[in-house]
Amino acid sequence: MSDKVLGYETDAMRVTANAVYFMNPRLALNVFLTSKNGKGNTDPPPPDVDFTTEAWYRHDQVTRNNYANVGVGVDWSLSERNVLNYCVTPRAAEVEAVVGRQ
Repeated sequence: MSDKVLGYETDAMRVTANAVYFMNPRLALNVFLTSKNGKGNTDPPPPDVDFTTEAWYRHDQVTRNNYANVGVGVDWSLSERNVLNYCVTPRAAEVEAVVGRQ
C-alpha cells in the first residue's frame, strides 16, 4: 500500500513476463507482456491549467495509468557487453478491436 498523493490512492499492480528462445549464442527471439492496473485520478485536466501548482507538478504521479503491452522481439548480441534489440507491439486501436473497450 502506498501513501496518498494529493488525496489520491496511487497503488498499482504491475505484471511483467518474458519468454526467450535462444536460436544460437548471439541471436534470441522473445515474447513479452507488461501491464499496470492502478488507482488514481480519472478526472480530465481543467482547460486553464496553472503550471505553478503542486497539482501540476504531481499530475503524472496521481493520474490513473492502466495499460497492457504485448509484443515480440529479436535480440542480437553484437559483443559481450552490447545487444541490439528490435521489438514490435500492436497499436492500441488494434488491441481494442480484439479485446473490446472496457
